[in-house]
Amino acid sequence: MLASCVTTTTRYYVPTAGEARINQSQLRERLDALLRIECPRLMGNTASALGDAGFELDVSRTGEVMRARLERSSGDGRIDDIFGALVAELRFEPPATAEDVARGRITVGYSCSPTAAVSTVEITP
Repeated sequence: MLASCVTTTTRYYVPTAGEARINQSQLRERLDALLRIECPRLMGNTASALGDAGFELDVSRTGEVMRARLERSSGDGRIDDIFGALVAELRFEPPATAEDVARGRITVGYSCSPTAAVSTVEITP
């Protein structure tokens, strides 16, 4: 009889202590700047590259992301880490709920070509 063992790793990203929080516009600016650096690596010998990663967010009453959990990888660990670190720094409008922690989801994507590096952000409350 064969036995198998399956392990999974959950990846969380938390804000850096003392680091200023960013809004959605600043998130997009930082993503685009970092993608200009990463796109040549992501494209390799191909004409383009694209992907996205999904995160579940825990948001405090004040609207600050307390942690982001990687739900779906982009397929590139370095991009997942870049996206995760940045979304953990987000600040939203305070949630309308009276709960201590509100949950939301965010999908961050990228599209690379020889002349462009573009990010996409989709937020689901």
